[in-house]
Amino acid sequence: MGRNILILFIHTKHAIGYCSYLLVCVYSLKMLRTLLLLAGFLLLRVEGQTPPALPNNSVRLFLPYEDRAIPDYSMIYARQFYNVDQNNDVNNINDALWCQSANNVSNIGVWYYPNGTEVPLFDGSFTDSSAPSPVFSKRFSGQIALARRAGISGYEGLYNVGTTASTTFNITSGLIEGSTYTFYVVSYGSASLPSGNASVILIISYPEVNDFTATEITSTPIALAWSPPTDVVPTSYNIVTNCRRVCESSFTSTNETSVTSPHTSTGIPPYSLCTFDLIGVYEDDTVAFNASTVATPFTGMISK
Repeated sequence: MGRNILILFIHTKHAIGYCSYLLVCVYSLKMLRTLLLLAGFLLLRVEGQTPPALPNNSVRLFLPYEDRAIPDYSMIYARQFYNVDQNNDVNNINDALWCQSANNVSNIGVWYYPNGTEVPLFDGSFTDSSAPSPVFSKRFSGQIALARRAGISGYEGLYNVGTTASTTFNITSGLIEGSTYTFYVVSYGSASLPSGNASVILIISYPEVNDFTATEITSTPIALAWSPPTDVVPTSYNIVTNCRRVCESSFTSTNETSVTSPHTSTGIPPYSLCTFDLIGVYEDDTVAFNASTVATPFTGMISK
């Protein structure tokens, strides 16, 4: 069985005269192939990873090659999105064009060609040679990529992604009492053009509780009950209790957290006059509902 060899000729000058040396370096074909593959690997772009950050709300288009979010109906060049980490950024982000959603699920939508047909979805690696050409899409949790692996001559136009987000969207922060907000909803079809918007106006009033009541149960417990405010329901409630025993001027205060209605407040000394204040706990704030109730617990008989 023959060997493949690589012969290197090196001609040197000696002090006495000229001498020619023949250096013969023998490499196995397997070793040579290994070296060539290693050199090729160092020249290749890495596939890259998905963008780590998703939007806090709504949907956005993200272009990692430029490291920026882009607005709808933006024009980009083919040289700005790829199927690998083309610009070798420090975070190794794959330089596809990404549609990202705050709805962190795997199926957030579908990419469409300019003619309205779906861009093929591919489950393999970004760099898999069997991936559709010139563009394909890949789904991940909360985002879907539009990747390019070849020139797109003949495929230019307005690409769009139709999201499959829920028709219910909860806004839990950033709203201020006493303000008026207008929300618009626009749908996109396969023709890439948006529908007319539908809007709703919401006025956020200051939350109020009007039926906070206290009922004596036995000698020390008090039963408290209330209905949630109709405008913005808090995530939980706190109750602040201030009690003063008869013939005493000082108050004893307690704070009960994460309570629900109905709630039993215990440990109240006999012969006490108590006020109970209801506090609503929201994501970034607490609201005193200006709802106080007064109770005089059972006054036991004085022993003789």
